[in-house]
Amino acid sequence: MDKHIWSVSSDAVQPEIMFYPEKGVILEETDFKKRKKRSEERMIRDNEEVSPGELQARIFKRFIRGNYMADHEEWYMFDVMDRNTYTLLPNYYTFITQFKSEKWPVLNLALEAYLKDRNENSVSSYRWFFTGINRGERINLELKEAPLNHLLETGIEKSGDVDDEDDEVNLNDIIIAKGEYLFSVFRARYGDDEFNGFLNQFIENHKNRSFSFEDFEKDIEGHFNEDISREVDNWFSKKELPGFLIKDLQTYKVMEGEFTKYQVRFKISNPEEVDGLVTINIDLDDPNNQRRRGSIETPDFSQKLHIPAKTAKEIGFVFISEPARMNIYTHISENLPNNLIYDFSSFDEIKKTAILDEIIDCKLFTDLDNDNEILVDNESENFEFQQDLQKSYLKSLIDKNKKQGYKYSGIRWWNPPAEWKPVLRSGFYGKYVRSAVYTKAGHGERTATWKAPLESDGQYDVYCHVEKINVNRRGSAKKSNYNFKVYHEDGMDEITLSDEELEDGWNYLGSFFVTPSTAKVELTNKSIGEMIFADAVKWVKNE
Repeated sequence: MDKHIWSVSSDAVQPEIMFYPEKGVILEETDFKKRKKRSEERMIRDNEEVSPGELQARIFKRFIRGNYMADHEEWYMFDVMDRNTYTLLPNYYTFITQFKSEKWPVLNLALEAYLKDRNENSVSSYRWFFTGINRGERINLELKEAPLNHLLETGIEKSGDVDDEDDEVNLNDIIIAKGEYLFSVFRARYGDDEFNGFLNQFIENHKNRSFSFEDFEKDIEGHFNEDISREVDNWFSKKELPGFLIKDLQTYKVMEGEFTKYQVRFKISNPEEVDGLVTINIDLDDPNNQRRRGSIETPDFSQKLHIPAKTAKEIGFVFISEPARMNIYTHISENLPNNLIYDFSSFDEIKKTAILDEIIDCKLFTDLDNDNEILVDNESENFEFQQDLQKSYLKSLIDKNKKQGYKYSGIRWWNPPAEWKPVLRSGFYGKYVRSAVYTKAGHGERTATWKAPLESDGQYDVYCHVEKINVNRRGSAKKSNYNFKVYHEDGMDEITLSDEELEDGWNYLGSFFVTPSTAKVELTNKSIGEMIFADAVKWVKNE
């Protein structure tokens, strides 16, 4: 099962034969008897009737897809081989042609990855909050530190996250992800049908012979009137990534004649120097659609969108059924997490306004703050936290010699840490990185502090950003309350917000006369709940 150089394909698959491992011990879904039993139990539970022939077809399709057509980002239970070992499409492509480039040899692997996954959408609209950073986010962290050509020369080190070895990335993962992204940008820019049709015809024209980058570039230029050599060189040798800002999300009802429809609209900006790609998925509130939490299923609506560097778009979608949620997948980018999820609570309001069911250009925006706001996020240099770790001497020695992994970890709701730990979640505040630090609730022995770099004295409204994350554990039904200390010219006010008083997003703490020397907010870990999150604080000046 040796892999070919700069290729997804392996020697396990030949034109007329496949070398199948003995009894299929390292393939998925080979225990047909057990799978049949599980499927029958689920059918009884869901009150579903399926003929024996249809059930056999489902099981066989599951076996074929899981081993020969699976997306490369899906989890695989056997680490002795990866998802691509038995995939059919890259092997077929490799047998009929090959992309050769002395300057960028990884382009062949990049094209294979795109051909394999161009019809897949593996982004779940759910995100389990207790998981750590996913594979795509780890890849983004690696690419923020070094360009692809540098990683090819030096390789990457293991992260040191023993608990997350299943999501450990290797160099091949990075090449495949960034390669698939390059051709996906081309597709989004030139159009799905146009680019895929061009690619299919180009491969057909070079059947049974290899082709060079010069051949590919010449045909791209002739078909789409663009020179891509500089873009490919930057993709290979530059570490700059696109970054996406999203604001002004609105959801409401609109009337079209006698019919009620549902409007979703928002603005998205890419202020960076590199073109970017996002995939927008929307699930409709269909009572007959029984999606399983965390499952990977085809969304009701999906669109890939090319966002050129230094541009912004206003996006509007109109639906005849009420949307339930939207997720924006940012692919290779500065954004963490790379899957931004928006749950739509209701569409109660009816607006008498023009319907927007298209994508239009709008004014570029480079930040999310308003002019009269001073905002301090947990990623800011004006944020700090204090904690008394009280580690034993042996524990301190072990931690000193332990290789540091990625900055962000998962939320351990069953055992929160006794120190502040940075975590990612779509509902947190942040420009590109939506993060917070969290810790186990206690008696106030750990403190997070935000200091505002004010330029002048004044009356300010003070807000804290909170995403309510509560876990109903057996034996503990109490939900977290938050204890803040707001400093101002007259001293300090202690403010406690209960779970009932808190809302997801910005919460009002009060109005205070604040000077540059007194502009400070503290949050302790004192709480009746299980854990506390420190995210962002803003001061809004009263005019």
